[in-house]
Amino acid sequence: MQTKVSHRVSGIEKSLIRQIYDSAPSDAVNLGLGEIQFPMPSFLKDKATELVRTTTFSYTPNAGLPELRAAIARHYDDEANTEGVCVTNGAEEALYASLTSYIDTGDKVIILEPCYPAYSAIIRMLGGVPVSVPLDAANQFQLDDSVLNEAMKLKPKCLLICYPSNPLGTIFTEKEINIIIEGCRQNDVILIVDEVYRELSLDIPIPSFYGKYDQLLIVSGVSKSHCMTGWRIGWVIGNEQLVKPIVIAHQYISTCAGNLGQRLAISALSAEGMESLTRLNDTLETNYQICMDILNRSTKTLVIKPAAAFYLFLNIQHDDLAFAQKLAKSGVITAPGRAFGMNGTGWLRISYGLGVAKLEEGLDVLVRKLVKL
Repeated sequence: MQTKVSHRVSGIEKSLIRQIYDSAPSDAVNLGLGEIQFPMPSFLKDKATELVRTTTFSYTPNAGLPELRAAIARHYDDEANTEGVCVTNGAEEALYASLTSYIDTGDKVIILEPCYPAYSAIIRMLGGVPVSVPLDAANQFQLDDSVLNEAMKLKPKCLLICYPSNPLGTIFTEKEINIIIEGCRQNDVILIVDEVYRELSLDIPIPSFYGKYDQLLIVSGVSKSHCMTGWRIGWVIGNEQLVKPIVIAHQYISTCAGNLGQRLAISALSAEGMESLTRLNDTLETNYQICMDILNRSTKTLVIKPAAAFYLFLNIQHDDLAFAQKLAKSGVITAPGRAFGMNGTGWLRISYGLGVAKLEEGLDVLVRKLVKL
């Protein structure tokens, strides 16, 4: 007799990104997962060793260590808002706890696609209804304000966006930001902005949405910016009243984030930690140039120009899923564009956050497959 699973997970499968990853050989070059494959900065390794030797690791307050919450508030130039911070087990738990706190069964949540696949899955698991607003693929994935305005007529509870974008690596123009904020303000919509890639800028620093709207929650963490994915330290920050129920949800989801990781995150957000980010961005810039040199020299594939993160979105103009599956069998993991929304069909996301030798090896296979399409 087969045990019946809950309606929350019925019909929800592993993302296409993970399915491709699982199908590849164990020694495949990973251009697919959203993880920078560089070691954590040495000073953070040393700090972790020191903490293990000198600290007793008990539970922390549910919302996180006061010192870390203060450091996060300072990171957004709002030292007075320590009570508006909740530290979580990664940015994804911050998203889950935030949506848990604000959507009920049947509530609609707008997502701008293409976007991180977990958004839709989490909304559906919580009984919400994801409402896709497709960015204009024919126009460099710009936001069409008329499409957003039509979605607002559905009376959504929240609007969830990724800024900078995963998978595009792009940022919104000032005009687009104003359209988003005014749409939320006029329709009393909670705006949740996932800014986990904001620190990884290829050019000029990218300003946060923080402070632009009163019903705003910012989600972020140190996983991407400090190569700390395995430490699982994220956060949500907003006004104290908005964050208060999120702390309660977080308590019952996981009690608190790991004590050691929280203490290490304090160092990650220090002056020395932010200096290490400059070196990381320089490395990512070099890798981006390597990618573009190889792709421009070898193919005529259209690539969306990123402003941040460590992704390239390629228009392969063929079946993206079949192509990603074929690449995986050839030892290179990529992400099919449709994993991020149907307007990503025919596109492919690659990650360039890995060592040059492996990056060039993966790109060599990719280019050889592309020219045969």
